Parts: sequence; C-alpha cells; structure tokens
Amino acid sequence: MCILWVGALVAALASPKAARAQDDPEALIRQGNALRTHGQNARALGLFKRAYDVARTGRTAAQLGLCEYALESYLDAMTHFAEALATHERWIEENRGQLERVAGELKKHLGEIAVSGAPAGAAIVLDGKVVGTLPAATAFARPGRVSLVVKAPGFVESSRTLEVSGGERREERFQLDPVPQPPVATPITPVRDHEVAVTPAPVLVAAPSQPSRSATESGSAPIYGRWWFWTAVGAVVLAGTVVLVAMHPWRSDSACDVSPCTVW
Repeated sequence: MCILWVGALVAALASPKAARAQDDPEALIRQGNALRTHGQNARALGLFKRAYDVARTGRTAAQLGLCEYALESYLDAMTHFAEALATHERWIEENRGQLERVAGELKKHLGEIAVSGAPAGAAIVLDGKVVGTLPAATAFARPGRVSLVVKAPGFVESSRTLEVSGGERREERFQLDPVPQPPVATPITPVRDHEVAVTPAPVLVAAPSQPSRSATESGSAPIYGRWWFWTAVGAVVLAGTVVLVAMHPWRSDSACDVSPCTVW
C-alpha cells in the first residue's frame, strides 16, 4: 500500500512538469532536434509543429522549415523559411546567413512567381490558396502547371494558367478592370387623362346606295300614268279633228249653208 501511495505522489509531481514541457516551445524544439540527430525526421515533425502552434516565432518557423526540407516537403519548407526570414529576432539574425543559404537551395526545387499590379489589396490566389495581395507579392509553386487568380470586390476577376519549372522565376502583372455598371433606365412618366385629350378616330360606315327619286319613278310607274302621255294624246286628237273638219264634203256644198245641213 505504501508503494502505491509513493507512485501516485511521484506521478502527481511529474504531471505539471510534463504538461509544461508540452507547452514549452524550447523544450519541444530540443526534443525534435534530438530525434533528427538519429534520423527520425518524421517523428520530429510533430514536435516542431506543436512548438510552432504554441508560439509562432521566427525560430519555431525556421526549425519547422528545416525539418520539412529534410522530408522534401519543399513548398511548406519555403513558406516557413520566408516567414522566419521576414522577422528580425535575435536567433534569426545570428543564423540568417545559414538560413538564407538553405532558402537558396530550396528555390532550386520550386518555381518563383512575382506578382504585381493594381488595384491595391487585390487577393493573389495560387492553386486555390491566398498567397499575398497587390500591389506586389512573391509566391512559390511546385514545378508543373499552376493556376493564378487575382480578384477584388468591384473588379473583374483575372486568371491565368502557368507552367513553372524548378529554379525558374516568373513575373506576372495584372491590371483589373472595374465591373461595368448597368445602364440607368430612364423612368417613364405616366400621362394623366387631363394632360392629353385623345380624339377618337371617326368610324366610317358605308351606307347602302339608294336609287334617285327620278330613277325610281321612271322605273316603277307605267307609261299611261305619266302626264305627258295624255298631253300628247290630246294634241293628236285635236290635230286629227281639225284635219277631218277641213276635209269634210259639206264644206264645199252651197246647199249646206243653211243650218239644217249642219252635222254637229
């Protein structure tokens, strides 16, 4: 029973120390370097990542990059080396020359793309990952075909497909155009009834043709019902009577001068 109590006490005292070691970047780096000296880079990588997550400093970024370089993870190694060299910490300045030589070796395995242009603040996206912003930024890519996109709100997105080689440096410039604004529609003002009086067009209806009175009378009344017919008949009768009287024999007989001889 006494031995169990002693073991529990030792474990309780050791736990805070072990916990502190897991949160101490320096302790994690020492453990990782110890593994690397024995060629156990894969196991050391987890310790360096832990140190980098706990404290993102130039030193933890550089140590992580060195381990990734040993594992031939060149793109990740260059990302962390660039981050480390951008700082001016004491440890970085003391080892800058050596770190820059390693970075130079890394560039032989990667393609370097320098991007510049406008508008300022536009995002530079390389193979789906934001690697910087305009007006200028430098990114690295694995050899082969890569996709480069530059985009910004209010501007037309621009994209290019590039073929890069290890150790090659390319310069790409972008000038994004603003998104075209749609034309402004002119509002149509409705016309009120009292403003414009519209006169309806007259409707023309063709009336059926009616025969004239004279034509109707001439075509429907019989000839013996006309006034001129009887006038002509009377004139003829009168003329005949005059002729008969003139030619009658009693006009030449002297014995008929007396009134009994008068026929009429």
